[in-house]
Amino acid sequence: MKRLLRSDGFDVIVVGSGLAGLSAALTVAEFGYSPVILEKACEPGGLTCRAYGFFNAADARRQIALGIDDSPEKHLRQALEVSRGKAREPLMRTLCYEAYSTLQWLEALGLEFEPGIRRVLGGVYPRTHMPLRGAGEAYLSALRSALRPFGVPIVCNAEVTALRKSGDAVTGVEGLLSGEPFRLTSRLGVVLAGGGFSRNMEMMRLYAPGLSDVLPALDEGADGSLIQAAADIGAALVGMSYFEVRLFASTLGLPGDPSDYILVNARGERFMREDRRRSTLAEAVVRQPDGMAWMVINAPGAEPLRPTTAFRETVIATISGYNDCIRTKERDSLGRDPLTMRPIGPGVEIRPVLPRILWSYGGLEINEKAEVIDRRGRPMKGLAAAGDITGGIHGEHALMGDMLASAAVFGRIAARTLVKNGRAVKRQD
Repeated sequence: MKRLLRSDGFDVIVVGSGLAGLSAALTVAEFGYSPVILEKACEPGGLTCRAYGFFNAADARRQIALGIDDSPEKHLRQALEVSRGKAREPLMRTLCYEAYSTLQWLEALGLEFEPGIRRVLGGVYPRTHMPLRGAGEAYLSALRSALRPFGVPIVCNAEVTALRKSGDAVTGVEGLLSGEPFRLTSRLGVVLAGGGFSRNMEMMRLYAPGLSDVLPALDEGADGSLIQAAADIGAALVGMSYFEVRLFASTLGLPGDPSDYILVNARGERFMREDRRRSTLAEAVVRQPDGMAWMVINAPGAEPLRPTTAFRETVIATISGYNDCIRTKERDSLGRDPLTMRPIGPGVEIRPVLPRILWSYGGLEINEKAEVIDRRGRPMKGLAAAGDITGGIHGEHALMGDMLASAAVFGRIAARTLVKNGRAVKRQD
């Protein structure tokens, strides 16, 4: 591998081997050019290995047969609303209108999806596709199989620490391969497809001080090193204070049905409707004393709660007030509709609930061509990006199923952009 990285025989360097990186590399290879994939971890796959596998796309072929009235424009409008108005509309439009052709591309590679379409949590329309087998790993398996005939190398334990430039164009990378320095030059440019920065405490304190004490739950590679390497040569950053934060009771997420439990703070009081978006609940928990909460959940057969402490005494009163609203059919003080509530108790369990960061929504600013934008607002020659390393696509929050779709969509676009720009330079020469 060290000998391989001493060569200058690659057209495109792809940094990162998740869905975005593999999609970029395969697209480069399909155009007849030679990519190489560099992966910092000891195994390829990135965060995609741990993904549920949900992929959003307005799919007329399946949806019309099921009587579902959907379109890329409806997908766009809902995604912009969920982003809390912070998504860059041109980027989100690109995602929503390119998602179906990308889905077809994946199917042509042999990735099998369920015949039906799912409606996931927070979805207005059933537009979510799920692999028949394997969740996130199914995407990786299909792409690796498609890459194999092209002989595309995937080099693990290759940490990129800096980007190299010739004039005003990015032409390569340098870093460490199993601890040994290496440099690699490309003819067309570099695609950055690494992770975010939720595990970089210095960056967290700088960009999201309110979350700097919240531990990340996923993506061990989200150390922000690639974001910093691009910023060091002038790349602009966007949306750096936006994160997906979820609540975990022990090692599990919250139950799917919010009528099964209530959430209380350290004083034993409810502080937000349990039927709100999970990201909104998580943000509310972060603001509570000690940055945590407790879930009081029905447990048939458990002993009734006894007022052995001041906390438990308040919890008993909170449960009583909650159940009174159900009995009188009146909204509670938080505005929750009693029709969405179910009596709590008498037997309950109290479980600690902690917020955890799943991923960051901020990162490198890109345009619709997946070109990285510099701090003067101009595309950086020879540098494209896709996946969790980018910002601006989803704003403050993404629909479940849009993250994988955007990784594949912009991974392919990044590759097409470098190939097209490289051809244009050759014609000028």
